[in-house]
Amino acid sequence: MKLIIFLTLTYGNKRDSKRLGFEHLKKNNFKVEQWNLGPWLLPNYAQNYIPYDKIDNLSYDVKDKSYFNKIAKKIDKETYLFDPWNCYSFFEVQNILSRKKFRYCSMITNNCLVYDTIAKFKLKLFLFLKNKKKPKISNYSTANTKKYLNYFMYAGKESKYTKKFYLNENTKKIRVNSHDYDNFITIKYQKKPIINSDYSVFIDEAFPNHPDLNLYKDKTQCEPEVYYRELNNFFDLYEKKTNNKIIIAGHPRINYDSFKKSNFGNREIITHKTDLLIKFANDILVHTSQAHCYAIIYNKRLIWLDSVNYNYMTRLLIQSRSRYLKSNIVKISDLKMKIKLKSISNLHYQKYFKNYIKEDKSITDKTVWEIFTDNIANEY
Repeated sequence: MKLIIFLTLTYGNKRDSKRLGFEHLKKNNFKVEQWNLGPWLLPNYAQNYIPYDKIDNLSYDVKDKSYFNKIAKKIDKETYLFDPWNCYSFFEVQNILSRKKFRYCSMITNNCLVYDTIAKFKLKLFLFLKNKKKPKISNYSTANTKKYLNYFMYAGKESKYTKKFYLNENTKKIRVNSHDYDNFITIKYQKKPIINSDYSVFIDEAFPNHPDLNLYKDKTQCEPEVYYRELNNFFDLYEKKTNNKIIIAGHPRINYDSFKKSNFGNREIITHKTDLLIKFANDILVHTSQAHCYAIIYNKRLIWLDSVNYNYMTRLLIQSRSRYLKSNIVKISDLKMKIKLKSISNLHYQKYFKNYIKEDKSITDKTVWEIFTDNIANEY
């Protein structure tokens, strides 16, 4: 039985176990383990965010260097060490793992456009004029040596040009579909919608209280009171104009049992069904969520929601994607807000699909982990 270890910075949860293919790997003769380095490397983040769907089986929560040293003894040259969070870039991790031989693996399988050329220029100018630096992850100390990947899985044409990981001529590059496309394959033939009426989907990103905000020393998105007031003003206007009710696609890392539905004007919130909701929706309303890729897969109209009250870097991201896709953008902070919606640009959707979701039709309609096990089946 082959050992495959996933280095992460978060506690094990149901969402990540699916995304990391635990069940498929176990069926293919892998012993799967997740090593959560968060309590050791990012203690503030680990203390303030424990997933409501946390799972303990297969997972080791690493609290200090000595414990990591202890469990690292099982690593040998036959071990597959997957590092999607790039934990090796932490000096403390590198110091221990650099003395080991293993099959170093990683992936970029949920890629999407960050900043276009215009946004990059604006960001540089903004940081210069404000005498600021980009927000940095707290407690982060950079490794000082390169570690080249033995295996690199990537989805979309742009992902192979990564600067996040080190690749060389010995790196086996494996083209795969994105994780969003994996979910598309799963529900491809499902014809029954969840909602039996005309609706549009707002993809909630937990802007005011996303757990990842704990990663940074100084980063805010928007004040909660302002955020929900502007959002509901837009929702009311949109529903009146289109006769489509808005359904909230809940964020998978938020427990909505204790969430005030009044924040969204008492609109219906559905979790863990974002792909299915988008499949049968009319329009998709979004800020920056990765789930916007489902709208491109299903050829749905995107409406990007912007506000002068959002974090400046967040605004640049919203504007970049709307420009790239030639899609709708609404400044919901405008007191005289008007909604004028244009049709989808099929040309720009197709370009985005190839660059960030599925490079071309020669890639089989299999999941990320099915393609991975197919590629290593006859090795070693």
